[in-house]
Amino acid sequence: MKFLPLYGSIVKYLRATLFLLPILILIVYLGILYLVLGYADNVLFDPHQALVVSFFVALSLSPIAALEYKLEYDVIELESEIPIYLAALENAVRSGLSLPQALIESSKFTKRLGRDVGRIVSAMWAGVPISKALKASSYETPLLTVFKDFLKVLITSGEEIYKSIGDFRESTETIVGYMRKLRQGTKSYIVSIYMVLIVYVVTTAIFIHFFVQPLAEEAVETPILSFVDANAITALCIYGALMEAVINGVAVSYFTGSRYMSALIHTLFLLYPSLIIYTIILYM
Repeated sequence: MKFLPLYGSIVKYLRATLFLLPILILIVYLGILYLVLGYADNVLFDPHQALVVSFFVALSLSPIAALEYKLEYDVIELESEIPIYLAALENAVRSGLSLPQALIESSKFTKRLGRDVGRIVSAMWAGVPISKALKASSYETPLLTVFKDFLKVLITSGEEIYKSIGDFRESTETIVGYMRKLRQGTKSYIVSIYMVLIVYVVTTAIFIHFFVQPLAEEAVETPILSFVDANAITALCIYGALMEAVINGVAVSYFTGSRYMSALIHTLFLLYPSLIIYTIILYM
């Protein structure tokens, strides 16, 4: 029974490590460039190096984006199963089963939540105190905490309070339904990631190909245009796409009420094609 609290700690430290991964990889790469290979200070304004840096950052963001999406998906599934579990629990108690038996039988009607409740009941039967047994859960959210507190009241009351199960079930159905509508209503924020980044990439790609590169070629023969640094402009456009994608992913995750940075997965869906487009422009 010590595994599940440990599981939560492992996920916590894993998230922290994966969030630091892009910074660590970037530091290592820059260290190799400057200290080992001896590149100049302005190497980051080379568009080819900007592409390499951006690809490294995108690759290092992939594990945390996948983990955050999975965690958010699991939490949504767990919370959506609470009303189903409570309905089964109410019927089981009304049929005359004891509360421990009803808790176990009701677990059969759910997939993820049933496993957590089964662990809680098993811990209690093994002699673990209720307060510690209730920690035998994979995730912690406000709704799941309220659900576990309700189970604690049921277990410790010693009275037939099955009627309150129905009231609590109706309340959770309202909360889960509201959260579902909130996610559906905020899908426009997800669309905004795609629209903003698509417009940015298309605009900058046209700007680089039809303006910056020809102007740089003219600057070779025209001294008055020598101030034009096509490489720096192109590199800044590439870095802009990277920053735009990451910041939008974090912002969308926050404004849609996600418990995790799940929108980063959508960021990567557009970031990789964007970098490929810049690569094609540079090597055409």
